[in-house]
Amino acid sequence: MNDVSLPVEPFNELINGQDGTTNGYTYDGSSLAIIIYIRQPVSTSQPLQIQVELSANISHPLLQEAPTSFIGLLARCQSAKAQLDYQWGVRTVFMDDYPLLLDAASTGLRITHSPSTAKDEINAFFSQRMPGACDQVANKITNLDPNLRSILLAQLKCNLFIRK
Repeated sequence: MNDVSLPVEPFNELINGQDGTTNGYTYDGSSLAIIIYIRQPVSTSQPLQIQVELSANISHPLLQEAPTSFIGLLARCQSAKAQLDYQWGVRTVFMDDYPLLLDAASTGLRITHSPSTAKDEINAFFSQRMPGACDQVANKITNLDPNLRSILLAQLKCNLFIRK
């Protein structure tokens, strides 16, 4: 910021209470966004320049093709997980029945806690977690209502991940 490097503030330190007096930044893995904290007074009459330098290039076609972007699919995973969680007592579904969906839904949180793993996490999300989650929804959750199964498969865009 204005030719001064800002320190990263790990998510855990934000929770545990930084002193709140220094400028810094953190990373939100669920939205793949950098959050910059400007805590020291800055003149509004002077230009403020923020330059971000990325250390590694993350490339995956689904990172840029809406509506199947990582951010969109992550939100869909979180919603599907919530829908399955609410099946308790209706047609009870156990979390043990969909561990890869749980893993996929928590990808953003893992990236938030350890941004340096973002590339590996996103690659695993597309190559392992989403195909596995779709397979679990399609074939492994035996007590799932067939209508809900169809809704979840469409919601998760499983046609992109399940090989026929």
